[in-house]
Amino acid sequence: MKQSEVASHFDSIAPSYDKYKKKNPHYYSAIKNNLKDLIPPGKKILDYGCGTGEILAHLSPSFGVGYDISPKMVEIARKKFKSNKNLRFVTQPNAISGPFDFLLMIDVVEHLEDPQRALGSVKEFMNEESLLVLSFVDSSWEPILWILEKLGLKMPEGPHKRVTTDEIIEIGKREELKNTKIQRIKIIKPLPFTPISFLLFRKR
Repeated sequence: MKQSEVASHFDSIAPSYDKYKKKNPHYYSAIKNNLKDLIPPGKKILDYGCGTGEILAHLSPSFGVGYDISPKMVEIARKKFKSNKNLRFVTQPNAISGPFDFLLMIDVVEHLEDPQRALGSVKEFMNEESLLVLSFVDSSWEPILWILEKLGLKMPEGPHKRVTTDEIIEIGKREELKNTKIQRIKIIKPLPFTPISFLLFRKR
C-alpha cells in the first residue's frame, strides 16, 4: 500500500465523501459526539487526516489545523469553512506548527503505509500536556464492512490494512507514546456492539 495510492483513492471519492457520511449518520455522529465529550471548545486541535473538515469544525477549536493527504479533500474543506477564521487546511505536514492541545487521527491508521513513522511525525506537534486521540475499527469487523461496501451502504475503503488494539499500542510504545485509555464506542447506544475504539496517548 503506497501513500500515493491512498491519496488518489480519496481524491476520487472526495466529491461524494459527505454524501457517503450522510448514509451512515449513526457511525459519524458517535465519533463526533464522543470527541465533543472529550474535548472542550476553545482548544488548539490538529486533525491528521481531516477529510472535508467536518470533525474539526464540530469541535469549535480556538485554532484548528486539518491535514489531509488528499488535495481534493482539502480543497472542499477550505471552501466549506472559508468563513471560519479559526480553521486552516493543509496538504503538507511542514505547513503545520504545534504544539496542540489535542491531536486526532480518526479512521486514519489503517490507511498508513508506515503507521510508526506517522505517529512519530504527529508526536512532533505534542507536548507533555497534549492528548492524541486515535480511532479505528477493529480488524474483526472487516467482513461486515466489506459486505456493506458491496451493497453501497458505506464509502469505498480504498487501500487499507486493518490493525488491532495491541498492534497500535505497541507502535505507540516504540515512539515513546503512552496509552492512557482505551474507549470502546457504541454506534447505536441501546445495542451492545462497539466496533469503534478510541486509543488515547500522551508523550512519555
